[in-house]
Amino acid sequence: MPKTGSQTVEASLRDSSLRYTLLRFHFLSAIRVQELRRASPSEHESVASPGTREAVQFMEKLSRIIRIRNLLRACKMGVPRLEIITAVREPIGLGLAAVFENYRSFAPNPKSLTPELCSQLLQRYPGMLKSLEAWFERELKPMTGIDVYEQPFPHEKGYAIYENRFARVLVYRFEALSRLTTMMREFLGFENLSIISRNIGSAKQYGTQYTCAKTSLRLAGQFITAHCNSKLMRHFYNDEERRALERKWRCEDLQVC
Repeated sequence: MPKTGSQTVEASLRDSSLRYTLLRFHFLSAIRVQELRRASPSEHESVASPGTREAVQFMEKLSRIIRIRNLLRACKMGVPRLEIITAVREPIGLGLAAVFENYRSFAPNPKSLTPELCSQLLQRYPGMLKSLEAWFERELKPMTGIDVYEQPFPHEKGYAIYENRFARVLVYRFEALSRLTTMMREFLGFENLSIISRNIGSAKQYGTQYTCAKTSLRLAGQFITAHCNSKLMRHFYNDEERRALERKWRCEDLQVC
């Protein structure tokens, strides 16, 4: 899932005594490939973004590789299981981070991303948050057969490990990223992992505007309630945490930037 600290996880693992081939990506599903293809129509392939074409090719290739690996494991061919690290983040905060990460698609410059504009953008494109809320059904389950919703999530611990014959999967909450050393010790057996922070929004060129938006963003009550009570939120966040998030995004006591 994007905007959940994946670059920090990658940098920290690469700095360790890594015995794995490490790949970092956000999407592999056929649905996402179709979305990217619609963004770059075939009749205009010659002027499509090279990054978009490369992303589609990568996703299709890796999807095939995973399907073949799963088939070989089903045939007991001795292929090792995939080991996957992924994360979850509450959708409104994730959506806001994504708006700033891709600000060129929404505004001429970061300073233009006022809390009011960010609020309009999030509510104007509700499909963005809904697709993220369906991330585990769209991306993880089809590739691994693992359904994270089949068992309760340990909210206080902040992470869980799921296993089947095809894969081992670590799922952590974005808020638990500071426990990365503990997670990697339990999941991969790494001792004394050094955390190397990467891609921190508050440290970027738009850091001031981003901090302001996180403090002052306010949304319609119905919009907040819908996203704070989605299937994803009910599973990964307890009642008290969801109520706190609802208050955060709808509070009338605004702090002016």
